[in-house]
Amino acid sequence: MDAEQTRISLVQKINVYDSTIVSLATIGLASILLSGDFSFLAQLVLLPLFSLIFDSIILYVKKRKFLSPKTAIITGLFLAMLLNPVNIYIMVLAPLIAILSKHIIKWKARNIFNPAIFSVLVLGLFSLASDFWWGANNTWFLFIPLGLFATYKIRRLWTPLGFFLAYIILFSAYNTLTGIPFYQSLFPFLGAFGFFSLFMLIEPKSSPYKKRGMLIYGPFVAVVMFTFSIAQISLSPLILPLLLGNLLTPRINKL
Repeated sequence: MDAEQTRISLVQKINVYDSTIVSLATIGLASILLSGDFSFLAQLVLLPLFSLIFDSIILYVKKRKFLSPKTAIITGLFLAMLLNPVNIYIMVLAPLIAILSKHIIKWKARNIFNPAIFSVLVLGLFSLASDFWWGANNTWFLFIPLGLFATYKIRRLWTPLGFFLAYIILFSAYNTLTGIPFYQSLFPFLGAFGFFSLFMLIEPKSSPYKKRGMLIYGPFVAVVMFTFSIAQISLSPLILPLLLGNLLTPRINKL
């Protein structure tokens, strides 16, 4: 076996759940260290822990055996990196909402909504917390390569690619018409929008798994985002468009 085949074999053997957990934890810690703001450290540790506890309890009730689902840890890490600094009560409530949505809001054994994003929406509706996306601050040099690796591992590359192209075309055209340099449309992808497209948009259970579906889903979310922006709808530019895309996914998967 030559060096290239060995490299490919090693990449294929890497567990996507383990690599995602390591990637998210690395990005979160890097953001904390680069910003010097250690107020996020507690939620980076506790939210994954509470998510794991809640998911394990529910799975034990359903299957009568103890399991340690790695997806729960990933959900907790996403929550930790999306939310503004929160108190201990929200650190318990946020993963509880996410895990309950994962087990209750389903269609044919698949999640309808991204659990972390759904939880952030519910908390926001009751003014208990808001999305802050602090994990994406100054960490583009980490989340871009790690996110691309994640999309490769779960075979979802067409989703962020479709989203990126649609977003750039729409916002570049609008910016040009309004006198804003078109290249400014790229800047968000070095922050929250880049993290969003490479990690949140491709969540396997709530996004399309066929190439055709991915090429519809990604641009659809971008179009909704653009529409909200032009209409100046006072909602998070990332949360509701993604959930609307999630809601459309069962239909897209039938195409």
